[in-house]
Amino acid sequence: MNEMTVGNEDTRRAEALRQIKEKNNHRARWAVAALETFARSTGLDLEEDGKETAIMDLLADLMHLSDIEGMNFDVLIERARGHYINEVVGQAERLAEI
Repeated sequence: MNEMTVGNEDTRRAEALRQIKEKNNHRARWAVAALETFARSTGLDLEEDGKETAIMDLLADLMHLSDIEGMNFDVLIERARGHYINEVVGQAERLAEI
């Protein structure tokens, strides 16, 4: 492998990593938008009460919704975890291919 090939691989890997970080930042921003809407609706102050408290309250309310709708919240959490793992593993595989 010559220096030009190594340089190109480094550039491609850096670009792939940048794209992965950007995609994850988008996902996190969507979550923040949902959390901010929830906090406003319930009177929570994200600065004072903290995001951790808001996330716990939102999850608890989603549990209530799941009960009302006849959904198994634990199954939903496991599926969500699976989606997250697939996203992370897919990203790692993409980097490994470069």
